Amino acid sequence: MQERILQFLNKTYPIHFNNVEAVTNEMYRCQSISGLFFVRITNYKTYQEQLEEVNWTNYLYSQGINVPMIVASKNDSLIEKIMLDEEKRVVLFQAASGIHLPRSKWNKTVFRNLGQQIGRMHRVSKEYMKSGIKHWYESEEYDFLKYIPAKEKTIREIAQVVLNDIKELPQDNSNYGLIHGDLWLENVLVDSNSKLTMIDFQDCEKHFYVYDLAVPIYSALEFSFSGGENIRDYERSIT
Repeated sequence: MQERILQFLNKTYPIHFNNVEAVTNEMYRCQSISGLFFVRITNYKTYQEQLEEVNWTNYLYSQGINVPMIVASKNDSLIEKIMLDEEKRVVLFQAASGIHLPRSKWNKTVFRNLGQQIGRMHRVSKEYMKSGIKHWYESEEYDFLKYIPAKEKTIREIAQVVLNDIKELPQDNSNYGLIHGDLWLENVLVDSNSKLTMIDFQDCEKHFYVYDLAVPIYSALEFSFSGGENIRDYERSIT
């Protein structure tokens, strides 16, 4: 499988790769004389959804937001197709600097930097709102009535009320727009100079901006609280 991917990359992209190594079932680390790259091979989203994602990511990159650069193919395409066990879509990223911080390193200073980065991303994206990126409530995961069994009448009613209440909240370009949508701490890299890079924009959507703040806070409380202080104080400090 990896040999087939290596051959495909060398045929399709203007970079000579000498090694491909699986990181997850859809991400591969690619070594080349030009440096380190990562290739995503997936059909998690449709071609059009991925195209909207990579176009927005490239726009953010052009605006100076710290996101990975996407490498175009020899055909000048940001998305290519490969046939493995089935047809999948290929996106090649230049590796971003930084690492996943150890749990104990996620402190209020890092979160302040992350908040500023998120704010810049939201701000520059106000000019990009005409994109075809979907609204949050169009996502499959919010189709509660499809997935909650019919016999669970009480929770189905509550879920529908919550969904409707959020959809009816007042929204304008100051509180609603394009967001990353999945800013778990695993999707943030930090380098030695405290520079942050946001990665993995597959779940980008139009949503209330505050969602991009709630997710990393929730992620920190679940995965990064190291027990060195009261968890309530930790939550307040990072918020």
